[in-house]
Amino acid sequence: MVAGRWFAPMLLYEAGQGERVNGELYQVDDQRLAKLDALESVGHPGNYRFRIAVEGLALPEIHLAHTYFKSRGLALPVHTGFLADYQDRRFIAPDQRGRS
Repeated sequence: MVAGRWFAPMLLYEAGQGERVNGELYQVDDQRLAKLDALESVGHPGNYRFRIAVEGLALPEIHLAHTYFKSRGLALPVHTGFLADYQDRRFIAPDQRGRS
């Protein structure tokens, strides 16, 4: 779904809800993972990182991957329903947000 004041793509932590999601899989080291955790606010209420099983498209292999989720309370306002693919162009990048 697309939600929040910055029109961000979000995966909600709601088991059994939503769509299968298309995405990209990257291999990162611990230092990069820590930077991603900070970007995704892991450790703050409603911000989660879990390892989930993901299936490749080209090769039907299963991989364990860190995935970021938000609680529904952080997904306000909601701009779309559940999406399988993020194609929304309204996202406001951090360097474009100004002070607020």
